[in-house]
Amino acid sequence: MNKTTTIAVAIVVAAVVIAGGIVGFGTITSGKSSGSNNTNYLSKTSFSVADFGIDHPDAGAYGWMAGTSHTNTSNTLQKYDPNIKVVDLKGGSGAVASAIAAGTVQMGMLSADGALHAINSSVPIKIVGVYRTSPIGDFVYVSPSSTYNKLSDLSGKNVTFANSKPGSLDVLLNGIIAADYKVNITHDYVGSHEAQQAAVLNGKATASTGAYFDVYKLVKSGYLKSIGNITENWPAFVVVANTSFIHNHPNAVKAALMGMEYGNYLFDQNAGNFAYNFLKSYYNFSASETQFFMSTMHYSTNGTIYLKSLNEELTTLQADNIISPNLKLSQLYTDQFSQVVNTTYPPGIIRAA
Repeated sequence: MNKTTTIAVAIVVAAVVIAGGIVGFGTITSGKSSGSNNTNYLSKTSFSVADFGIDHPDAGAYGWMAGTSHTNTSNTLQKYDPNIKVVDLKGGSGAVASAIAAGTVQMGMLSADGALHAINSSVPIKIVGVYRTSPIGDFVYVSPSSTYNKLSDLSGKNVTFANSKPGSLDVLLNGIIAADYKVNITHDYVGSHEAQQAAVLNGKATASTGAYFDVYKLVKSGYLKSIGNITENWPAFVVVANTSFIHNHPNAVKAALMGMEYGNYLFDQNAGNFAYNFLKSYYNFSASETQFFMSTMHYSTNGTIYLKSLNEELTTLQADNIISPNLKLSQLYTDQFSQVVNTTYPPGIIRAA
């Protein structure tokens, strides 16, 4: 099955689904977070949670929760453990996995593909919950002067892609492109998505991938040229934790998850338009882009893990020789913190193939 399709299909599909219900293992109630005034903490463990870069629009609700360049009065991440430290990384999912492997952080939020790749590479982590339920949808772009106009033009060619870091989502998407279009891809690791764009424009790399809200304006203005899109059928981002940390500090893991899920709930409620205003100002969205983002990007409020979707992801990456055929579904997650259901996400929705 070809995994590439138009991003319009993915966006339309995402628009008809909503985030998981406010039930389950991390039950959330309405009301403003009490932050540091909370005297009933689930944990007081000092530990770090890493993200792939809150300046990246894919972070969305987490960007509001963890942001350091704006005032976060709700303090949701520390609602259940006051000693959680946010580590904002700029190297994509691969940087998060590397930090956990090095022991500098204990938990992280990264792409689901990045989590599977890390586990396949023996990084000692488990998925403890789903973070963003809306699937991945990325442009494949080149310089506007490039002779490539569609993905099939890459077939049989040697092509350099600008990438962030080994094991990151963009690298794994390259693997799908290579398998589907028989492209011989060389990776040029340059860091941030801004650096990837620069590498394509200055000729250091031929192509790169970028999330819809990262490069849409640049494609629309002609600054970059899209030659196609690649989408996936499973929840985009997950929360992972070091396996030893799970064993030794389960309450801390649950506290971090519940803080994120509570923040997602508040973001989804958008009381007083605070989420709308944050997205518009922090990511420099237009009014229409902000509304579009809020209608298509959804974040889990209970961390539910959808086994059939996770298995589809696993078998897809295995079929494209991105991860080992020996990796088992049971190695990927724990059911200790979030409910696990044997269905796809979203249930009953026919998604892009």
